[in-house]
Amino acid sequence: AVVVTGSRTSTRTVKNSSTPIDVISAEDLAATGQGNLLEALQRSLPSLSQIGGYQSDQESLIRGYQLRNLSPGYTLVLVNG
Repeated sequence: AVVVTGSRTSTRTVKNSSTPIDVISAEDLAATGQGNLLEALQRSLPSLSQIGGYQSDQESLIRGYQLRNLSPGYTLVLVNG
């Protein structure tokens, strides 16, 4: 499952959070028919959008994604498994 939230606080749960949290199961992702995780997330979460080009972060290049119009620095995607 993928949990998408608008905050980096790790102690929040869906029940006690003041910010929206989306939990997407592996079945939900597979049902999108997309070949990679970020495309599947974009299909599952209308609030997730890619911003122009790639953003550099020291030694790596990553695509910038916004969640609910938060800056990419506030968007954290964790994959379990």
